[in-house]
Amino acid sequence: MEELAQEEELVDGELQELLGQVQEYDRTERTLTERYNAWLQNSREYEQLSAEVGEAKKKYDLIKKTKEFLGQAKNSMTAKYTAPIMDGFRKYYGLLTGNEANDIQMDATTKLSVIEYNLPREISSQSTGIRDLIGVCFRMALIGAMYEKEKPFVVMDDPFVNLDDERRERVAAFMDRMTQEYQVIYFTCHEYEARTVG
Repeated sequence: MEELAQEEELVDGELQELLGQVQEYDRTERTLTERYNAWLQNSREYEQLSAEVGEAKKKYDLIKKTKEFLGQAKNSMTAKYTAPIMDGFRKYYGLLTGNEANDIQMDATTKLSVIEYNLPREISSQSTGIRDLIGVCFRMALIGAMYEKEKPFVVMDDPFVNLDDERRERVAAFMDRMTQEYQVIYFTCHEYEARTVG
């Protein structure tokens, strides 16, 4: 009986130890299952994000290529018109001022600037009369470059109102030249200009 009791006690101990191990395995299994589920969720999210990143990269590459092509097209168009615009500008500037346009330059974006003391200055830094004069010359040069065959009619609304008397005297010669090339509709409320231009 004693031997049986000792054996039973021994078996009970082993059983308790095995039950403890089973509980530990259960806990481990639950932990591993949770980790696996989390990994599975992360894996699905990763696949979804990878697909989104792939789509975003395709869009980015497409936008980048589009930007490059637009830049090339802009440079091509600018290169095509830059020289004719500047040539026309020099011609009209000479008619209106009697001077060459050596101190005025145009960049690749057809933006004009005035060179003063070897530095480019904004056109806005000039007097109102000079700004108007440069603006008229530039617009006429732009029209000449854009319409080589069919000449459009040109509408001018008091473009020389801010010029001083010295420069106004050249307006008549300028307008004679314009009317030889274009049909010009000229608006003014100044008697002097009406006599000079008309």
